[in-house]
Parts: sequence; C-alpha cells; structure tokens
Amino acid sequence: MIFALKVAGMLAGVLILTGLARWLKLGGEARICSADHARALARLTHYGFDGVAAVVDTNGQAALVRGADNHHILIRARGPRFISRMLDADTQTRLDPGHLTISVNEPDFPTTMLNLGDEASRWAATLERPVNG
Repeated sequence: MIFALKVAGMLAGVLILTGLARWLKLGGEARICSADHARALARLTHYGFDGVAAVVDTNGQAALVRGADNHHILIRARGPRFISRMLDADTQTRLDPGHLTISVNEPDFPTTMLNLGDEASRWAATLERPVNG
C-alpha cells in the first residue's frame, strides 16, 4: 500500500512538472518569428553587424540577413538556441524553385535549406555566386 502511494505521488509530481513546463513554454524548438527578429539575432551574434534586410524561412527554422555592407549572415535554429555564420567566398548555394540551399562547409553547421517561395531567386541574386539547380 505504501509503495503504491509513493508511485502515485511520483507520477503526480511528474505530471505537475510537465504541465508547468508546457504552461511556461519551456523547451521545444526555437523559431525565428519575423525579419526584425532575424536582424536582432544577427546583431547579437555578430557585433557591429547592421542588418538592412532579412528573410525568414516559412517554418521559422532559418533566416538570411543582408548587411549594409552586402555581407550576409545565415541564422538557424538548433534546439532551443540559434546558431549563425557569416557567409564568405567558400559558401556554396543552390537555387531550386522556391528554395535556397546554403552550405558553409563547416561540420558543426549543417547545410540549410530555406523555403522562401517567390523570394528565393531574389535572395540568391544578392549572394555572390548562386548556382542554379
């Protein structure tokens, strides 16, 4: 009987903590909410970067930010955090209908496919060397 009460108490505690975490919206995947959010993330991750334009993937998992100096920063969600990289001459891009795929050639930064719809070709044109696929 005491064992059953202990198990019931532990189960109730787990359910209460799970409910509290959901109510506080803890955990889960990070999302980029808007172009303004993407520009703010670019400023936070790259000191002095002045983002003048940004585009966010349709599911909020990634964004591309163009600076006043025409440099680009790629931001992507990784679990509950964001990671970003400044794009350089080694960056590989591929344009498919509605999609822009970017690879920064780093093992810890995965290839990112941005679903940009009609904006994909315009943003590919702002990058140095887009490769049509």
